[in-house]
Amino acid sequence: MSRNRLTARNFFKKRSQAVYSDFAPWVSSLILELEHFKEHEFHIVSPHRGMARMCQEFNLDGIHYHFYNPDHLKNYDSFMTKTFPNSMNHYLLNRYLVKRIIRKIKPDIVNLIGAENPYYSSAALDIKGIPIYLTVQTVYSNDNAKQLSGSLDPYRAALEKELYRRVYYVGCEGKMHYDLIRKMNPEITIFKMLFPYKKPALVEAVEPEFDFVNFAGRMGESKGGLDALEALAHLKRQGITASLNLVGRAAPEYQRKMETFVKDNGLSDQVTFSGYFKEHIDMFRQVKKSRFALLPIKLDVISSTIIEAAHLGLPIVTYITSGTPYLNRDGEAVLLSNIGDIKGLANNMKRLLENPELGETLSNAATRLVDKDFDNRKSTKSLLDNFAAILEYERNGTPIPEEMLFNPDDYPDYKGVYGG
Repeated sequence: MSRNRLTARNFFKKRSQAVYSDFAPWVSSLILELEHFKEHEFHIVSPHRGMARMCQEFNLDGIHYHFYNPDHLKNYDSFMTKTFPNSMNHYLLNRYLVKRIIRKIKPDIVNLIGAENPYYSSAALDIKGIPIYLTVQTVYSNDNAKQLSGSLDPYRAALEKELYRRVYYVGCEGKMHYDLIRKMNPEITIFKMLFPYKKPALVEAVEPEFDFVNFAGRMGESKGGLDALEALAHLKRQGITASLNLVGRAAPEYQRKMETFVKDNGLSDQVTFSGYFKEHIDMFRQVKKSRFALLPIKLDVISSTIIEAAHLGLPIVTYITSGTPYLNRDGEAVLLSNIGDIKGLANNMKRLLENPELGETLSNAATRLVDKDFDNRKSTKSLLDNFAAILEYERNGTPIPEEMLFNPDDYPDYKGVYGG
């Protein structure tokens, strides 16, 4: 395999502050693993808000970084995408900058991480003559997205569909994403993959302050913050008092909804909002202050927060998504209920509160599972093997080995999970 690589990614700083915040930490985890594969050359091309220059390039630990500022025409781009959501002629400055960088790099293959973020993914529309491997983070144009997340941007959905129609190779983690992508492009080649994630650093054990924690970088309808509060209220009506810590940043409207619910249901003494932590390690320290993780997530295949909670040793209560039953394939490792089943969610919380041995059993099972199946070095090696197979096919016509491809029969069925 030739040594050149390109990874398009999203890793930026808040423009309004002079400090950096963790963002898309799973991508940073991939880059840390790439540093160990020195036989290849890797280039990271990424938008980075807050830079004084238009572009900034440097090498660090064997990785070549190319950052560009995506905000010079931010207001114009926002206006145009809302006015002409079906046009593919947006983010032209960003696309020009990426095209110029790619022309200089001359990569063998481009790894686009996520099709749903147009300020960088739109640049893939201009890549010609180079194979593109699209790493699926989510399928934004999923019919369930608006119902379960509360919003759907028409332009983002249109761009995502266009990219899936143009790209020949993708890697995905779950059966639902596989089916959605196949529907958009029946001819596409789909690889199986597990993307590296941000493994929690060792966090010192502390005396628990809360019973449950619900945490996410961005709290919203799809992360289930309100569902967690409704389950807490359901327990209270049964005479069971439990405490809940909500960790993460929410949009103002969603934050008001949660705070209003807390007040209206007399939960003020049971609920603590801890807000957003700029550094992941600080968030993990806060999460560790709870006995159990309450993560009623609705859209992700297997959310990274579930994996993180397992590594932190917290017993987990979550929803049945297209991926979470996979966690229980060798025995119960997490407690599951159907999406929107508040009574079922509350019942699983009650099981943990009343049975300490169950919590310990679940914690041990989940930790063993993620240690075995979610290994960042193995996931990165598998990704690079996928690249090599694509290049071998493109150059010599060598068939891609079947064992590298996504086999839907190996994954749990999700039909009915989202009301389908």
